[in-house]
Amino acid sequence: MFCVKCGSQIADGAKFCPVCGNVIEMEPKSAAQAPEPQAQQPVQQPVYQQPVTPPVQPVPQPAPEPEYRAEDDEVSFTPLQRKLVTRAMALLCYLGPYLFFPMFAFKDKPWLRHHVNNGLVLLIFSAGSAIVAVIPIVGWIVGAVVGVFCIVMMIQGIIKSIKGQMYHMPWFFGKIKIVK
Repeated sequence: MFCVKCGSQIADGAKFCPVCGNVIEMEPKSAAQAPEPQAQQPVQQPVYQQPVTPPVQPVPQPAPEPEYRAEDDEVSFTPLQRKLVTRAMALLCYLGPYLFFPMFAFKDKPWLRHHVNNGLVLLIFSAGSAIVAVIPIVGWIVGAVVGVFCIVMMIQGIIKSIKGQMYHMPWFFGKIKIVK
């Protein structure tokens, strides 16, 4: 049996054409009335079944790298930042062996060299008090007194350096100049 509309072959007893969906009317079969098959036209697929091709977009190119310049490596501080860094370095002068950082990093600042000198004097005297403290009884007393004195001087030096002031140690400690 053939579809009257599109001419496709249909199974006997079908009510609809599987190709075009035409309703099939049942007529008695007669050899004289058999429809002639029509030429098949190409069947167009519905829009939802057609393959989708995405639009072609250009590939983004990476941005060119900026040219390297050595002057870009320099760090510029504001005056407030410079002042805080200098005061932090002065604080390090009174913390034992840390005084070597500001001593070599900021040789050109006399205010900082003054604190480096004070820290170095206190470091030498506190090491001397530790050595003297090895001697029984008299060494213990002298070592303890000098050690406590050095700790008090370090605390005063830290407070003065944070405030941005020059700290002149009392007695002969302030007259010793190791770093000029």
